[in-house]
Amino acid sequence: MKSTQEFVTEAFQEMAPEYEKKVDGELRRFWGINYGEFVDSLMKHFTPNPDDFVLDVATGTCVIPRSIIKKYQSPPRIVGLDLTRGMLKFGIVNLNSQSIHHLPALVNANAMQMPFSSNSFTWLICGLATHHMNPPIMLAEMHRVLQNSGNLLLADVGGADSWSNPIIKWIIGLFTMVYFSIVESFSRAKAELSALPNIYTIEQWKNQLQKAGFSEIEITTMNSRFFWIPKPLIIQAKKIVEGRNDIDA
Repeated sequence: MKSTQEFVTEAFQEMAPEYEKKVDGELRRFWGINYGEFVDSLMKHFTPNPDDFVLDVATGTCVIPRSIIKKYQSPPRIVGLDLTRGMLKFGIVNLNSQSIHHLPALVNANAMQMPFSSNSFTWLICGLATHHMNPPIMLAEMHRVLQNSGNLLLADVGGADSWSNPIIKWIIGLFTMVYFSIVESFSRAKAELSALPNIYTIEQWKNQLQKAGFSEIEITTMNSRFFWIPKPLIIQAKKIVEGRNDIDA
């Protein structure tokens, strides 16, 4: 029997050739914005210095690194990490096709077991992927690889308190399985179904971020197209370890 990780990897391997087109269609359908507008909304909260070191978790086809590199004349160093080799393959294709010269380093690895030393990065970004991970494990690992005073910037769909109702939970699960089986594939449907428990409310995110050691937490809500569609959240936080600095952290 396949594991959740195997379903996620298989689903996004299948999606890789048309990933950006498909995500753009889903964002338009559910939130009334296109993929570029979503990334622009996220990047408004990204304020790097040229000597910063940025990690884009679940980088996919490198949409966020491309946005950063195009925006800044002297972009920071960027590493893009993704679980799926096919996504990174098309990320390289897209970087080369757009003649991007400040190429990010790309790493094929699991975001919940990142192959980086502790206190490596000044920024950590993740867009539209946290629901495919175990948030407590993911946040602990993100906290580990961030430097002291490092910045966390996440964006993903937010949950509603009503989702804890067993009947509503069952309806959402049924809709998810049927919808993605029809418009995508069985693997995508299983991947999205397994992700439902990882879609957190604002209060749940705040609790988990605090438990992981983050502070200065700010969570803003974006709009969705329909009142019954959960709204996307933009989550900001910092790693602050009192009495430590970046040199001896």
